[in-house]
Amino acid sequence: MMDLDKLSKLIGDMCADWAVFTGAIKEREHAHTSIESALNFATSAGQSFTQTALNWIARHQTVSVTQ
Repeated sequence: MMDLDKLSKLIGDMCADWAVFTGAIKEREHAHTSIESALNFATSAGQSFTQTALNWIARHQTVSVTQ
């Protein structure tokens, strides 16, 4: 099993890369900051970081489709 911190970082990196690739967010640093903030909030609130990542992608997916 992967350490939870490493898994969270991996998911954050994948989400940030996806956001830049699709054009939802122009700069990777901004995308990474955005997903990391969402994941940190979810973790501190006791929420699933997997569901948080999926929700984050869903929010940004509509942005990339409308741009």
